[in-house]
Amino acid sequence: MAQTVDNIVDPNDSSLTSEMVQFPGPAGNVSAYVSRPKDGKNLGTVVVIHENRGLVGHIKDVARHFAKDGLAAIAVDCMGRIGGSDKWNGSDEATKEIQKVNGTMVAEDFVEHDGLPGFPAGREGLKQLFSAVLGGFPDLRAQVEDSMAQGDKVMLRMTWRGTQTRPFLFLPPSDKEATFGVIDIVRVANGKLVEHWGITDQLSAFQQLGAIPVPAFQ
Repeated sequence: MAQTVDNIVDPNDSSLTSEMVQFPGPAGNVSAYVSRPKDGKNLGTVVVIHENRGLVGHIKDVARHFAKDGLAAIAVDCMGRIGGSDKWNGSDEATKEIQKVNGTMVAEDFVEHDGLPGFPAGREGLKQLFSAVLGGFPDLRAQVEDSMAQGDKVMLRMTWRGTQTRPFLFLPPSDKEATFGVIDIVRVANGKLVEHWGITDQLSAFQQLGAIPVPAFQ
């Protein structure tokens, strides 16, 4: 199972000044997290924005990372600005949510027909897999392209997209975005998932993350 790294730069790094601030705007105040070198040196200013995340821990960490390089970094709370919120607030909260959902939606005798090597069988393996994926891709999102149902089975064809900002399986953080296809088929009984078959375009995902070279065809 992948191990997550909480921070690249310590939130209490003594060489930085990091704080929450608010800027006045025509439609109300804008919240932001500012980090800058404490010695007053400034190579420039960079704005850190994530289109669908609030000021979660790793976004603040990115700002501090820029500050360690001598820049003044401003991470803007875009989600809060438009009235939204960050559902997960980081991988730890995402993991807790997945474990809670598993307890209510996945049967104890759940059968995984296409599990990844290194993960235990059954429901526990599913928990660990989602914990690893959400740990490595905190901004992971899935778009359903097609869905079908027949009898007690449901099929979903999805496009998954996320940025690998933390360790995932055998990979160190790459800060690269991967977009790949996933097909899931689940069997449902008594309102719970009891079986799963799945196909994930792992080759494309690992190529986009730089873990597998892309062949050059002549």
